[in-house]
Amino acid sequence: MKLKSVYVRFFKSFNYDYLRKTTSADPRRKPWEFIEDKWYPHVRVQLDERITPIVGENESGKSCFLEAVECAITGIGIEHGDFCRHSRFFAVEAGRVHLPQFGCEWGDLTEEEANRVANLCGLGEDHESPSRFWLFRTGEGQATAFLSDEEGSPSSAVTDDQLSGMLPSVFHLNASLALPEAVPIGYLAGDRSQSGEYSNWPARSGGIALVEDALSKRPELFVDEGTIQQNASQIQALARAVRQTQQPDGQVKAAELELAHDLMLKIAGIDAGVLKRLRRALLEKQDAYAQGIVQAINAQLERRLNFRRFWAQDEAFELAVSARNHELVFMVRDRTNREYSVRERSDGLRYFLSYYIQHLAHDSPSDGGEEVLLMDEPDAYLSRQGQQDLLKILEEFAFPRRENRKSVQVVYVTHSPFLLDKNSTERIRVLEKGSDDQGTRVVRNASRNHYEPLRSAFGAFVAETTFIGNCNLMVEGLADQVLLAGAARHLWSKGVSKSKTLDLNEITIVQTGGAQEIPYFVYLARGRDIDRPLVLVLLDSDDEGDKAKDVLLKGIAVHKRRKPLLREGHILQIGDTCDHAVRIEDMVPPDVAVAAAKRYLADYLGWDEKRVRRISQQALKKAMDAREDQDLFKSVKAIVEAEDESVRLEKVGFARSVIGVVEAERGPAGVEELEARMEKLLGRLNTMARQAQSERFKRRIENRVRLKKDQFLDDFPGRATKDDAARLFAEIGEAVDDSLEGQAVRKRLQRLTKEHSLEDDGTNLDVEDYEQFKEDLESVQYAGLAAVQTND
Repeated sequence: MKLKSVYVRFFKSFNYDYLRKTTSADPRRKPWEFIEDKWYPHVRVQLDERITPIVGENESGKSCFLEAVECAITGIGIEHGDFCRHSRFFAVEAGRVHLPQFGCEWGDLTEEEANRVANLCGLGEDHESPSRFWLFRTGEGQATAFLSDEEGSPSSAVTDDQLSGMLPSVFHLNASLALPEAVPIGYLAGDRSQSGEYSNWPARSGGIALVEDALSKRPELFVDEGTIQQNASQIQALARAVRQTQQPDGQVKAAELELAHDLMLKIAGIDAGVLKRLRRALLEKQDAYAQGIVQAINAQLERRLNFRRFWAQDEAFELAVSARNHELVFMVRDRTNREYSVRERSDGLRYFLSYYIQHLAHDSPSDGGEEVLLMDEPDAYLSRQGQQDLLKILEEFAFPRRENRKSVQVVYVTHSPFLLDKNSTERIRVLEKGSDDQGTRVVRNASRNHYEPLRSAFGAFVAETTFIGNCNLMVEGLADQVLLAGAARHLWSKGVSKSKTLDLNEITIVQTGGAQEIPYFVYLARGRDIDRPLVLVLLDSDDEGDKAKDVLLKGIAVHKRRKPLLREGHILQIGDTCDHAVRIEDMVPPDVAVAAAKRYLADYLGWDEKRVRRISQQALKKAMDAREDQDLFKSVKAIVEAEDESVRLEKVGFARSVIGVVEAERGPAGVEELEARMEKLLGRLNTMARQAQSERFKRRIENRVRLKKDQFLDDFPGRATKDDAARLFAEIGEAVDDSLEGQAVRKRLQRLTKEHSLEDDGTNLDVEDYEQFKEDLESVQYAGLAAVQTND
């Protein structure tokens, strides 16, 4: 069973659907829409069956909608105080006091669910089982089920007892919960039902401060074990008084301890008995045994957590624990190859880690029931990249890869364009709040109108941004950007292989204003930083495109020197994937081009059907034959302007209309041909992006090794001991990862260790033939690159 739509009326910022009531655009009236024989249609929000992002300006009703979803499903929390105050039905007169009203449309019923609904509504055996139904809550404890949205449809009053176990359950991820700095081992190893003593447990720094403060105030109470036992009650009172003076943020919440418990026992699968033994080993000062347990715990934690798959900001990230003062302290190792406590890291990392742990620890209902996840502004603490990583977690809820997990329907509210999946903009729902008694409404067709109302919601449309990202595709103009982004989204929605389209969450399409501007844009984007963003370029196959490519490959003259701006493998021209095409518009088949022109003229200029019909394929063919360059767009423009010389067909409008034709349910035959051409083009760009990412990764390993090597040679220019060399090799080994390139570096280090006898006794001896050793160090730097080379 999936939640298809939510209906809201008279709830907080929601009054009723004033547009539908006043414009009569939809004359059909549903049986649940009447009050006192007057028509007041609900505000209806259709939901995606997997993931629905809700966006809108501040105070537009986004968070209210999440509350409405929960009220509609559960029937819990429906209060008089939440009645819409700008509604004409807000009253205090006896007999006229109303409650907010909610409804749900449910679809995709299983056979068992359909039979149960049929029984609720009193259908006999001769009736066909329903495929969907509506449930409306109109008062305190009052609910009505409908089998159709037509007047006179079968309906029945139902109770919550009858609905028990039938509807999906609602749950939330705690957006204000972060992983604590430390957790008591006793809490992890013990019975949590008896763990009230751990509520508001002081953070490790707070616990140490508590002991130090108590010792400084009454040192005579802590002379030896006997005095401690004798003065236990005074020590307890002293600790309580000291704790009351500490700052509240020095406390660890019970929910944070629970999060740590889920991480260690539920996700990492650490045995509680092992934790008890660790606690005893620490008490008995068995340091070596305790350290062995901690090392095994960390190995298990790394294996089970697999955090790097979701956290793209640091491929070297590791979460580990260390045992101190009868606690497990959470530590982070990053690409600096140093350890930090989680409290020393950003809030973004800690809260993202919390989301990830909550995701992994979540259990599907034991009865196999469906679930709906509600999240209110989960982007609060996350950076742009962190929000993109959070999208992966939401996708994992909706499309689980683990066999024991069921798909969860996700509904979330956000203010951020980075928490929207640019490949699936049809999921977006935009809310807008009117003036006076209008209340919140749903803006229709938001995913197709790329600049309004999303621009009002948060500044710009997300799939056609003009900022520089981590991986960028630079194109000549806005029309190129529209066609590529639209085609990528369309192919993505059809389930085309990811290798044959672009992931718009990973690649930013940047329009530059013309081929002649691209070299300067590339120069600006690449800058002078060591870690430069990736840039790919798509050019037309005309003279301007050829000139721009030549500048990119030769570079610009700086102090009489030329340095290439890009490698040839990062530049693509339209003609490289479509032989007859010079510009991206030339890839559009004639019948699609004509349909797009008609769509533009009808939608934008309001031409009537008779006038639009005169734009034909025959006219287009004649116009193209008259042109030496066979320019498709200019030919379409010519036949439109021949019909009305005052009309100017714009490239961007034409490009949008092409995408509209492609996305329509029924399009011309050429749509499939255009899809195939776009698959080829986008697939080529995807391959270029993957190769560029791989090259960048290899350079990172190369740079890490080079930095270690250069620092070593600066410190030991003329001689070095074997111990110095062995430590260098150990540092290089720790600095590289487990990729093919990293493994090649480690193999090279092992070989040089034997060749230069670095494992021999007497490591204080100098490295023999130090000049040869320095030459061999150069080979370590390029070992990773050599390992992945292929012969042409």
